[in-house]
Amino acid sequence: MNKIDKAKERIIAMLNREISKTRLERAAIVEKMEDAEEWYGQGKRYQAYREKLDKKLQEEESLMDMKTRFGGFVPTQETGFLTMYGFACPSCGMHVYLDRDKLADYQNGTVNCPVCGRRIYRDGRSASWEVLVDSKTVKE
Repeated sequence: MNKIDKAKERIIAMLNREISKTRLERAAIVEKMEDAEEWYGQGKRYQAYREKLDKKLQEEESLMDMKTRFGGFVPTQETGFLTMYGFACPSCGMHVYLDRDKLADYQNGTVNCPVCGRRIYRDGRSASWEVLVDSKTVKE
């Protein structure tokens, strides 16, 4: 890899961080806007949040355009978060990670260890990734 490719990768990574930060800020603005509408109607506060939301949308569009100019992949689908919850077996030291759908199938938040068969509990660990909805591959 030459210096130009490395610089492109750093710029694309920086743009990805800014895009995800802008999306989080946009979600917070939408929540505040809905609260303001519920409490005060569509008055000055609601309009101020609406203007902030429009600015964030324009900022996100410009970041996406910049990313495509640098040759980065721009997802056309919605992204979501995949969270895996960890379980640890004190007998054999095995760690098992399950998502929320699989976790709901088990009783009292416990699972059986795949190695020794002992009932094990959550160890408090979790990991989250931003992924494309209905995607089978993930790029961190």
